[in-house]
Formats: sequence, C-alpha cells, structure tokens
Amino acid sequence: MSEKISKIEVINYNNSEKGSVKYKINDTTTISACNTGLDYTNYIVNGGKIIDPNNKPAYGFKLVRNSYDQYMYMRLSDNAVIPYIFDFATNFNKNGLAMVAVNGTVTWINKKFKYLTRNGKIENINEVDNIQGWKFISAFTGDETKLSRCYVDCGSGDWINRYTSYLGTDFKCKEFYEYNGYKCSNGTVARFNGDFSDFDKEGFAYRANGGLILSNIGYYMTTDAFIEAIIKQNKDSIIKTAIEDGTLTTLNREIQSDKVFKKEKTN
Repeated sequence: MSEKISKIEVINYNNSEKGSVKYKINDTTTISACNTGLDYTNYIVNGGKIIDPNNKPAYGFKLVRNSYDQYMYMRLSDNAVIPYIFDFATNFNKNGLAMVAVNGTVTWINKKFKYLTRNGKIENINEVDNIQGWKFISAFTGDETKLSRCYVDCGSGDWINRYTSYLGTDFKCKEFYEYNGYKCSNGTVARFNGDFSDFDKEGFAYRANGGLILSNIGYYMTTDAFIEAIIKQNKDSIIKTAIEDGTLTTLNREIQSDKVFKKEKTN
C-alpha cells in the first residue's frame, strides 16, 4: 500500500469467530485479516515467503509482508525477520514510531517493539498474550505540538462508552489540566469520555456532543468557560473558528445574541 496512512480503525471484530476482523485504512481502503494460527516458528517451518513491498528502510528496519499477507519487520543489519506478525503495519516514522494492527486492535509501537496500551502504559509485545490496544489511531497532526488521536470503546449492547486519548511523539499520552479561564487545577487527565476531534489549525479539539474543548498545549475547559474566556480576551477569530467548525452549534445563538455581550459590558 503506497498511500500515506493517516488513520487505522477496527470496523469489525468478533472475538468468538477466530480471524474475523476488518480494518479501515484511511477512508478508502478496507482490509480483512484471517488468523492463520501460525506463530513465527511455524511460519518458517511451513516455508512462508517474504514479499518486499519496496518500503524505504527506517531506523534499521524494513517493513515486509509474508505470503499470508501479514506484515513483519526485517532487521537490516542481518536480514533477520523480527518475530512479531501483524495484520497491518506501517514503516517507522521520523519519531521512531509505527502504527500496527493485530487481532482486532490497533496501536503504536516503537523501534524496540514496545507498544502503547489503551491505558497509556508501555509494554513489551513478547511479554503479553493479548495486545491491549485501541479501536482507532490517527497519524500525528499539528504544527508545534504533534498529537495522535486514539480511542477505544468499552462496554457492550446498549451501554458503550468511548474513551479518547492523545499520544505525543514522546510515546506518552498527553496530560491535560483543567482550565476555567483564569487558572489551571493541579489534576491531570489523559483519557476523556466521549468522541473527540483531531486538533484543528488553531490548536483546539472538540467533543462531538459538545461540552468540552481541549487545547494542544495541555488544558481542557467546558464550552461555557471557553466562551467566557475568549470574550474577555477579545479572541474574535477563535469564536469565528469555533462557530464555523460546528462544535458550538447549540451555543451559536447565545454567542451571537446581545445577552452575552451585554453581560461582558456590565462586568
């Protein structure tokens, strides 16, 4: 696959049906993965072939595929295939991180083949039976502060909660401090309840159903506190961006009404 990978999402996974998993790559490609039941040793014994997709080497490794359409990494120093097999994978980026999909989960790995769990912990792949990854991960976006959006769905049936985190290039989940427009609290949050957006060009991310806004410099606030803060700071351009984004749709009428601005004049 030659296209630049911007996001990977698990779109179908039935744990009771061995190998029944589908992933969406970007918005255009869907791949199905079937668990062959082959571990690394059996793969070699059964004469699996390495298929070189002409990926450029990075950090001493090259991404290859085997004859079962599984993805693997070859170490350039001795042409040895690293014994980790993935349903899908990308080459290592300039930060030494790669996106991988395996057994109905997606996550980031570093060049030491450690991975980031859905709880923000770093674990060795070879020390766990099942990788506790995410349902969705995106490529790093942003100018000065590059972050990857990751989320996982917990629960079943009518009760499913989505939890969103943002991964930094330091291979840690970004911590956010509560901000009420005047000061930050001492608490930190690395996982938010809800479906959030990527950070926009202004450095803000929004919860889909409203109520909460994040800043890529590391704070979060309610939409009410956000509106109050930007009015006091006369950030008209940020108000305009928030309205055009549609996140503050339910508050647009109040923002544009005399009520808010009369309140500002009397303070």
